[in-house]
Order: sequence, then structure tokens, then C-alpha cells
Amino acid sequence: MIVCDDASADRLALLLPALPTVSMEALAERCEAQVADPVSVCPHELTTLFFSSGTSGNPKAVICTDAMFVSDAVFPLSPLLQPLVHLSWRPLAHANDRTMCARILTSGGRVGVWRGDPALLFDDFYTLAPIRTALPPAVLSRLYNEYTAALADTDADLDIVRKTFSAAFGQRIKLITVGGAPVPRHVLAWAKDLFTSADVVETYGITEAGGVAADGRIVPGVQVKLVDVPEMGYATTDKPHPRGEILVKSAQLAPGYFCDDAGTAAAFLDDGWYVTGDIGVMPAPDELHVIDRRSACFKLANATWVTPGRVENALLVALPQLRAVVVMQGVGELARFPACVAVVDSSDVGSVADAIATATASAHAGLPHIPSHAVAVATVPFSVADGTMNASGKVVRARVRAKYLEALRSQAAQLLEDTVATSVASVVGELGVDDHWFDRGGLSSIDALSLASRLQSSLGVELDVADLYRAPTVRALTALVGGSALAQPAKPTVANWAAAKAQAEAWMAERWQDVPPSDGCGAAGRVIVSGATGFVGSFLVAALLNAGDVSELVALVRRRGGGHAAAAARLHKVLCGIGVEHETLKSRLTVVGITSIGDVRFGLSAPEYAAVVGGDGAVRVVHAAAVVSSAPYEALASVNVCGVVEMARLAGLVRAARMDVVGSLSGKGVTMECGDIAAAAAAADADFSARGGYGTTKALASLVAERAASLCPAVVVHVCGLLGPSRAGFGNWNDRVTVLVRAIAKTGEAPPRRSYSFQLFPVDEAVVVMLGADASSEVVGEAVLALDDVLDALPVRLRHAGSLAEWVEAVLVALQKQGDERLHAAFSTLYRNGGGGCADVAEVSTGVDAAAYAAWVAERVAETSCGGAAASS
Repeated sequence: MIVCDDASADRLALLLPALPTVSMEALAERCEAQVADPVSVCPHELTTLFFSSGTSGNPKAVICTDAMFVSDAVFPLSPLLQPLVHLSWRPLAHANDRTMCARILTSGGRVGVWRGDPALLFDDFYTLAPIRTALPPAVLSRLYNEYTAALADTDADLDIVRKTFSAAFGQRIKLITVGGAPVPRHVLAWAKDLFTSADVVETYGITEAGGVAADGRIVPGVQVKLVDVPEMGYATTDKPHPRGEILVKSAQLAPGYFCDDAGTAAAFLDDGWYVTGDIGVMPAPDELHVIDRRSACFKLANATWVTPGRVENALLVALPQLRAVVVMQGVGELARFPACVAVVDSSDVGSVADAIATATASAHAGLPHIPSHAVAVATVPFSVADGTMNASGKVVRARVRAKYLEALRSQAAQLLEDTVATSVASVVGELGVDDHWFDRGGLSSIDALSLASRLQSSLGVELDVADLYRAPTVRALTALVGGSALAQPAKPTVANWAAAKAQAEAWMAERWQDVPPSDGCGAAGRVIVSGATGFVGSFLVAALLNAGDVSELVALVRRRGGGHAAAAARLHKVLCGIGVEHETLKSRLTVVGITSIGDVRFGLSAPEYAAVVGGDGAVRVVHAAAVVSSAPYEALASVNVCGVVEMARLAGLVRAARMDVVGSLSGKGVTMECGDIAAAAAAADADFSARGGYGTTKALASLVAERAASLCPAVVVHVCGLLGPSRAGFGNWNDRVTVLVRAIAKTGEAPPRRSYSFQLFPVDEAVVVMLGADASSEVVGEAVLALDDVLDALPVRLRHAGSLAEWVEAVLVALQKQGDERLHAAFSTLYRNGGGGCADVAEVSTGVDAAAYAAWVAERVAETSCGGAAASS
């Protein structure tokens, strides 16, 4: 007689023609004839095969010998378990159930077989009324969910609900064993409380070795030991209790796996121990609790190990609406976090993902955080039919993951893009996924540091500042964070100084070929300026307009998507903010909106460009436009190098007497660079990467300015750190010194008591020196700001650290507690590694009102601390 399940019936029908068929009558005659003596069986011969559950891989065929099977079959049952009635509802898949059937029958009891329909399982229990049953946690959890749902009815009577559910396994039930997987604590406690007439016992056993523990107590005759699992952080020396992988010895230990020598060698050790693959903890020598399956544990992308069973049990306790939950390795862009599949009723679909995210985000839970987008929600329970559960009632994790993988991957990608977009918006404003943030005014180094800090805190990813310039859109940055390959940059990559220099020389050769040398006879009183909306450029324009000999000033301003009028309005706003009178702007300022300073003819049409050149040209060209950031060379060269090329071309065409180029920072005061200024630009390939993109572009700008002498006399002007105008006593909100004073004013943490000073220059004084200096000068001005004067004027009680290192760390800790990520990032970059130019020198301030400067910083810090926005000067 062949007994099979429905899934095997069709396959078996194909085999029947090849099998001998014997009628029941013929079988009876053969038995009566006793044609042969009973065959003698060796105790160690193969009697049957038990297959493991296959929840973490392919099922293994466990060898069961005659001695093992007989020992189980004749094992005495408790005399209290009468009448001996057993419901077999997993006869083909579960070793425990098969041996229990044999034990019941050899003891004179009766075995009933369920009808095979999970929906009718409890009906079968009620009808047969068995004396005992063995359940997987999934069945008990299902009953618990139905119980809580029944109690949720406002008209429910507790006594009636308890009476109904306590009879779920029939009226005679005296023993309920639960095993095969970890049992949620709250479900087990509920069952022990509900089934008052039965013992509810959590068991731990394995197909290869039989029963090991019951309710945490090791079964007599079974030996258990733990071994270290260092890669997962488990050790037998752990406190308060040893933890590790469980090894077992028992009389019921199988000899191995059928036709699987490699599997046998790995699991069955020569000294008689079986390696279970389970992780356990032993609070006492005779006590064992299983934490999880070793193969189910996984390591996240951030090297954190996750024990899914512990997380699942915690979630089932915290969130009663969960019918089932499976925690698994994170997917795609969110591999730094676990993912999970949650089975709930349809009414909870919309809320369960956020509930899981909240529950795992709590510090008290001690769980790895599962973001809401890493939760796949299902309303159809796991089942044998779809392969997500095996016939033993255990969840097949690999099948669950495969079924919901695409949904999880899609959700992870969307969460990543949303998070990146939110981080970008907090720094540069709302952008479309393909909007380039350089089209929104660029990304300063401070902004880049702030964005990198936000991405690290929200996604756990560390990015170099240069990465933010290499991926300048939300979509590109999302791909970079997610580990996807970025599209090749539109501009060619420059790998060394020689290549960068060759590129600059090619630009000069191409754009200067039709420009005659200047005779210096351009229209007197007419000046052309670039970079007029910048910090230095705006004060240059103000100084030129205030000079009596400038009759017309032409300012080249980026359009940023608008026209000439929009560019003019933006510049007027900047100039009015620093005190330039409106009438002066109206009468002597001409604003020309350009696409970019490095574009051919600045992106202007031929008639527009001719108007800039003018009939009589101009006497002077001042080039102050530049992008100052940590971007790679390719992102800066078109403005910082090619912009100088294009401005030199204009200087030749307008027949200017002089071109001024604002260069990089100097170490002291205002420095003029003229004559053989190419010497300062010369550099070896080894210095290319150390200098960085910005430094390389400014070095090449000096080279271009020296070559431009063939078109027009050129001077490169270098300035030290700049403050705002001396009359107001304030500076650029994001300059290195103001960042320092802001941090001190906000935290109250000050450096040790001694004199510090910085090379600084009020910007209004610096531009006057720059414009009026003789081209043959070297150092034409300097100023120093004494930090002590500023600190004395701050309306804050200061705590002076014992050393500079202690002070820096104290400031960073305080800023982190206050949640000021932007200032934290800026201060850390400038001062953590000894940067920032702070020196032990005792000099007095010249030209800077320290008290006014301190008052300005304190006022702005107070505004931002109250939620106000501090705009850059």
C-alpha cells in the first residue's frame, strides 16, 4: 500500500505500470502460507530515512537504523496519557510524528490521520480529541492570533472565548509539545495559561539526534556543549552566560546522511559530537535555550551580525497585529539594514511598516533598525502550497526571500532616493532628481561637508566631499550611495599636471588666435568686472563705483536660467546690501547676463558680445569670478581656468591697459604677483593630487595670466583671509575664523588662555589696496585680528580647555549634542587636524572692530539657535 500526498499523486501514477500489483486477497494468502522465515535485521542496518526540514538549504536524508527506530517505538509512554489517541497530521515529513505513531500503535493506542486541509485542522483535532499532540510554533501562533482577534470584538465575553479556544485540540488533550523553531515568549505563556488541563512544553530536538531539551532542561542521557563562533561574537566565556554553537551527543544519534559523505563529515565529528548549526545559551549546566539557527544569522553591509529569530520574536511581542514575520538580509541599496516580510490582516496593511520601523528604532528595544521601506507587507499567510512553508510547518526563508525580493528591492531604491533628496534639499533647497545643483548656485565646501554628514547619519554611508561634485544630482548621488556605477563624466578626466597644462594651452591657442595685442588705449573710465555677486567681487564693484574716475562699470553676471534683467536684479540686491546707493547703480552700472564665464564669448550672441566690447573698449578688466570648493579639477577648470582665458581674450579686444586676476589665498596680507608669475604655477606630477582640484585650477590661472601678457598686461592679486567691511565689523559667515567664533559662541567652549591671532583683512580695505596698488609691488597691505579681543567681547560665559586638542573635542561633542550638523562638519574639517591657521602670536588688531565683530556673531548665533536662518554675507 502506498500513501502519498496530492502533490506526488500524478508522478506516482506514471510509475504504477512498472510496479507489481498484489490484491489484498492474494496478500492475505501469502501471509497464511508463510512462504519465508522472518529476515534477521542487523541493529545498525538502514530501516528508514528521515528528511530534515530544509528551511536553510536542501533537505538532508538522515539515516535511521533498526536499533534507533525500535528504541523509539517501544519507549514507554506515561500511564497518565490515556486513552492513547493521537492525531497524525504530518506523517510524511516529520520524524517525531512518525516515531510517535509507531510508539502509540505498539502501546495499543489509536492513530487518526488528518484530512490534509489546513483550514480543517482544528476541526480534525476537535473530532478525534487526541490525548497529546506535537505542534510547530506556526500553528500555535495562528491559534493565538485568532484568539486575540476574537477578544478584539467589543461584544466578546472573555469566559466564552477562553472556553472555546481551550477546546481547540479536543476535550481530552493532556500534553502539547511545541518545537521545530523558536516559540514567541508571549505565545508560549498564553498557551500555558489557556490549556489548564494540559502540560504545554517547549521542546528542542533535531532529526539527527532526537530530543535534546524540554522547557529549557536538557533531556537525561543527552550531552550538550557549546563552541565559540568568533565571527558572530559568540563565546563560551560570554557573561553572564556562555553562548555558542550547540553540539550534541545522544544514544539516538544518527550515523550520518544517506549518500552525502561531505555533509556527514561536516556535521558528524569523529569524537561522536553532532554539530547542530544552532546557536544557544546555557544559563546552567543542565539548561539550554536556543537563540537562533547559525545559517539563518547574517551580516549586514556595515559588518553587524543579525539574529533573525530574536528580532522576529521581539516584533511579534511588540506588535500583536503581526500574524507572521520573517527577518532577512537587507536588499539592494539598503543592505546596511535588515529587511523583513510581515503578514497581517488587510486592515493593518497601511500601518504595519511604520510600526516595525518605530519598534526597531527604539533604543530600548536593542534591535537593528528596519526602515519602513525595507518591509514587504503581505496579507496571504505563508503556506506549503506556495513553498514558503514546508510540510513540518516551518518557514522556508529562502523561498520567502525569493518571493518578495523584487518588492523589497523596489522599496529600498525608492527609500534611498527619498532620503538622498531630503538630505540634498536641507542643504541646497528642493531639486528635481536630475537638477544639477551647480545650476542653483553651486555647492560650497561647507555645504558639501554638511551634506556628507547628513548622508552618513541617515544612511550610514561615508562619502568624500569630492564624491558630491562627481555626482551632482539626486539621481547620480543615489546611484553612488547605492553602489551603482556612475555615468562617465562629460568632461575628460585630467590625471596629472602635464595633462591639465596641455588642456589650458589648447584653450589659449583656440580662443586667442584672432585677438591682436592690446595697445592700452581702451576707453578711459570704462571697466569690466566678472564675479560681481561674489564676496570679493561685490566689494570690488562697490569700490570702483565709488571711485570718481569710473564712468561706466560693466558687470558680467550668470543668468542662472533668467535673462539680463534677472541677473541685474540679483546684483542690485547684493550691492544695495553693502551700502551702494541705488542712484549710482542706475546711472553707472550695466549688467550683462552670461551663461558662464568660461563659455566662448560668455555664451552671448555676437551682437551682445560686441556691446560688451564697446566701440572704444575699456581701460581695465577685473576678473574675480571663481568656484571655490573641494570639487575635482574637471568640475572647476571650465570656470577657474577657461574663465581666465576668456577674460584675457576680452581684455585684448577692449584694448585694456591692465587686467587684474583675483588669485588664491596668500599667507600674509594682500600680495601682488606680476612679471614671471608662471614660476608660482610650476608643479610636478607628484603634487597634482596633493594640491587638489581648486589649487590646481588657481595655479593654472596664474600660468594663463602670465601668458595673457601678450594680449594685455596682467596682475594676479592674492589676499589673506578676509573679514567683512571694517565699518560694520562682521565677516563671511562661513569663513574659517567666523566658523571658529561661532562654535565658541554657541558652545561656550574656548581654547586655552593665551594669545591667538589670525591674518585677516577687512574686505573693503583689501579691495582698495588691490585696485590701487602698483603692479610692481609685492606685499601691499596686511592686517591681524586678535582672537582674545573677540572672545572678551562675546556675551557668553566661556570654559577654557587645558589644551587645543581638548578644546576641539569639547566643541565637537557640544555641537553634536545640540544637533548642529552643519557647524559641526565645518569646525571639524577646519580645526580637528590642527588646521585653520590658529597660531600663538601676540599682535594687536588693526582695522578690525573686534567688539562689533563679536556682537555680530553672537546675534546671528542666537537667531539660528531659535530657528532663524543665517544667510551668508
